[in-house]
Amino acid sequence: MPALSTAQINSLSATQAKALSGTQLTALTTENLEALSSVAIANLSTAAVNTISTTQLQYLTSSQMQGLTSTSLKALSTDQIVALTTTQTSSLSASQIASLTGAQINKLTTTNTAALTTTQIKALGSAQIAAMTSAQINNLSSAQVQSISTAGIASISNTNVALLSTTAISYLSNAQIQALSSSQFANLTTDDIAALSSTQYSALSTKQIMGLDATRVLALFGGTSVSTKISALPPNALTKLTASNTASLTSAQLGALTTAQIPGLSASVISGLTTSATGQIKGLTTAQVAVFTQAQAKALSATQLGALTTTQTASMSTYAIAALNASAVPSLQVAALTSTQVRSLKADQIKLFTASSQIPALTTAQVPYLSADAMKAMSNAQIAVLTVDQVSTLTATQSAALSATQLNSMATNRLVKISPSNLRSVSLAGMTDAKLQALFDTSRTANKTVSLDQWNMLGSSKRATLRGLVSASRFTLPS
Repeated sequence: MPALSTAQINSLSATQAKALSGTQLTALTTENLEALSSVAIANLSTAAVNTISTTQLQYLTSSQMQGLTSTSLKALSTDQIVALTTTQTSSLSASQIASLTGAQINKLTTTNTAALTTTQIKALGSAQIAAMTSAQINNLSSAQVQSISTAGIASISNTNVALLSTTAISYLSNAQIQALSSSQFANLTTDDIAALSSTQYSALSTKQIMGLDATRVLALFGGTSVSTKISALPPNALTKLTASNTASLTSAQLGALTTAQIPGLSASVISGLTTSATGQIKGLTTAQVAVFTQAQAKALSATQLGALTTTQTASMSTYAIAALNASAVPSLQVAALTSTQVRSLKADQIKLFTASSQIPALTTAQVPYLSADAMKAMSNAQIAVLTVDQVSTLTATQSAALSATQLNSMATNRLVKISPSNLRSVSLAGMTDAKLQALFDTSRTANKTVSLDQWNMLGSSKRATLRGLVSASRFTLPS
């Protein structure tokens, strides 16, 4: 064979080429080897191809490389794969690249993988991508990385994902980001996460964020600063965050969430918000507090509710106010409530107001907005601490809601501020003689009578009591 001229070598037929043994092939000179036609190359037996030395292999031209069959390519040994030049590797067709085994792909030099075209990269299957080393992937260009199929991205091992450079991660398209499993995403380093772009943030899923530990969640929100990309996170992707993995977030970072994102936070996250002077709850804006869901409002503890500023409290929606947990209500900053919020308070909540501080804290502007049911629900102790100014603002409907026992708990200077005609007949009839007289105390300057219906409901002894006040001009008999 060595005696054959290059012209003779070049003219070998497919049958003749197929008949070449490995010994004959390795005996060819460099010139003779280069003279083999692509047809001859395509018909070489796999056994013969496998015997080509690494030195000889490097002399194969691009057209000769393109002539190798998929079977022949698969037969290349590890040493032969390592010996391939970048020109040879980049000359392979997509189908030829696709025929290489994962083990062969794994042995390509980083220089060779960097030389692959985007078309070749697209042809790689998930098993081949999974076989690539982190060094190979890290050496790819942005165009090459973005050419990896989503199935290929999903096939990268967690170990290799952790070894990917922030540059490689930054190259991933939204579709590729979404292809990362929760375990893959959880293996990204904090630097990787911090390097993600706003566009990539917007592609993150619930499962991906759910799988992050507290350190990585902190990195997602900016680490020691406040990330400008927080607002790009999809609201639904935040729904599975927990109290534990958000525990390290700063008040400023939470304050960077949009009003569309806040409702996505779970009740457990809300219940875990810290309450110190620089605590997480302090960083919430009034706009954020205003969009609390009922579940979130219900999750607020007494300590958290008390830690809200007056402006934060005043910004809560009526739905949120109505949903407050019974155990937290005694910490509600009553004076900060708007009239609309006061109107939304349920009777069961009002009766939980502390008589020592919350009831007296109600302003005269707020009192008229308490519902009739709220007035009925108030305990005698709560009624008793209503101030003169507060009682003076009670509406006719509120007065009509008062029971006899509630009226009996009021001091004289409070009773005289109530118009007797606004009281229910049954409530008036249930008042003690002493309180009935207090209702028409000498300090009363107007409304010194009752209606006929109220009068008729009174027992004879109470009517006698009131008649006894006529001479002192404290009471006027109804006509």
